[in-house]
Amino acid sequence: MMIQGRTVLPENIGLIRQWMEQNPSWNRTRLSRQLCRYWDWRAMSGRYKDMACRSLLLKLEQRGLLSLPPRHSPPKNAFRHRVIPYIAHATCPIDTPSCLSADR
Repeated sequence: MMIQGRTVLPENIGLIRQWMEQNPSWNRTRLSRQLCRYWDWRAMSGRYKDMACRSLLLKLEQRGLLSLPPRHSPPKNAFRHRVIPYIAHATCPIDTPSCLSADR
């Protein structure tokens, strides 16, 4: 199957599961970095594609192929799932005479 631009084989999933069994202290970051090194998965700059690898691992978990270690801390993007309040505002163009009336 193709995820994050990589072909992921059943053997790859088995290896990841094996790493998790043999190294129960590893967190998601450590697991991701290990997989990047194993695949030599790098960006054009030469740096490991750690975030792409983490996303790949999450997608494998969402598909029921892996069960990742629990998160150690909440996601850093605190605004990601917040509810944005509705703010009422005028809907007519500013230059419309009804919008310019002082009795609004």
